[in-house]
Amino acid sequence: MTCVEGVTVKPLMARSSPNMESIVGRDVKMTCVVLAGNPTPRITWTRLGEAVSSSDRVVDDGSGNLYLRNVNVDDEGEYVCTASNVGGTASNSITFNVLGNYRFLWLNPYSQVR
Repeated sequence: MTCVEGVTVKPLMARSSPNMESIVGRDVKMTCVVLAGNPTPRITWTRLGEAVSSSDRVVDDGSGNLYLRNVNVDDEGEYVCTASNVGGTASNSITFNVLGNYRFLWLNPYSQVR
């Protein structure tokens, strides 16, 4: 980003896919790309309306990347990335779905049902 002293520019974000999914146990990276903004926008993440806090499984690197380690179905929901500065705010949401550990049962169509 190029910053011009004294000029305020509202954050401008790149659009990403509104949906994301993963399988239980995988690691996921969500990315928020800010294309412009002056002063440099502050980037925050929320999930289901609550601020996302870093933990041993969740890391917000402060530059637009949110890492979820060893995801589970409790991680599902709408994640919103917001970029803000004195010029305004811009946001982008991602609906995250986690696919469980499914077991498939093979039924032989030729077996007799009694």
